[in-house]
Amino acid sequence: MAAAELRLQYYWLKNNKVMLAMSLVWPYLMVFIMLSFGTAFGSIEEFKEKMGIASPILYLFAGSAVATASIGVIDNAAGVATWHRWLGTLPYVMLVPRRFTVYLSTSSLVSSLVQVSFNLLSIAPAVVLLEGPGSALRLLLILAFMVLGTLPLIGIALLGGIASLLAGEESDVINFLSPLLLLLSGVFYPITMLPKTLEALSSYIPTRYVVDAAKLAATYHTPPGALVFTIIYVLAALALAYNTLASLGALGVEGELRRRGVH
Repeated sequence: MAAAELRLQYYWLKNNKVMLAMSLVWPYLMVFIMLSFGTAFGSIEEFKEKMGIASPILYLFAGSAVATASIGVIDNAAGVATWHRWLGTLPYVMLVPRRFTVYLSTSSLVSSLVQVSFNLLSIAPAVVLLEGPGSALRLLLILAFMVLGTLPLIGIALLGGIASLLAGEESDVINFLSPLLLLLSGVFYPITMLPKTLEALSSYIPTRYVVDAAKLAATYHTPPGALVFTIIYVLAALALAYNTLASLGALGVEGELRRRGVH
C-alpha cells in the first residue's frame, strides 16, 4: 500500500508540472513577502533580536518550508477521505480488505513525507548558496524534525478529516485547521506575542516545536543536546497522543459510516 501511494505521488507530480513548479517556488515567494513587508516596518537586526536567532536567512527559508509543508500535510491527511467522497469512490475504498483506518494512516503518512521532503529540498540550493556548505548539515537537522513533527500533525489532520466525514462539511473543517495551526506555530513572530490562552494552546501544536528546532539550527552550528532531546520527547509524546485518538476515532467513524451508508 505504501509503495502504491509513493508511485501515485510520483506520477501526480510528474503529470502536473505547473503544480510541481509552484511547489518549488512557493517557499521563495513566502521569504520574499516576509522580507519585503519586514524591511518596510523594521530591520533584519530587529527581527533577529525578537526571534532569538543568529541566521535570519536560514530561519526564513526553513520557516517558509515548515509553513508550506504544514499546509500540505493538513491538506493531504485531512483530505484523503473527503477526496474519495467527492470522487464517489469512498464506498469502494471502505470495502477493500484493508481496514479503512490503515488506508487513511498509510496514505496520509506517505504523501505527507513526500511533501515535507520536497519542500525542504526546494530551499536547499538557496540556503547552501547564501549560508555556505556547512548549512547543509543544519538543513538535515531541520528535515529530521520536520519528519518527526509530521507524525503528530497527521494525527491532528486525521481528526479533522474524521470530523468532516461525520459533519458532511468537508472544506469548512479542513480549511479551519491550516490557519489555526500556523497562527499557533509562531513561524514568523514570537509565540509570546499571542494572548496567554493561545500561547498555552500552542504548547499542544507540533509545528511549534519544529519551528523551535529551526531556530536552534539558525542559531547554533551544534545545537545543545538537551534542547534537541526535549523537542524529540515532546514531539514523540504528541505523536502518540494524537495518533491514538485519530485511530480510535477512525475506527468509530468507519463503523458509523458502514451502519448508515456512504453517499
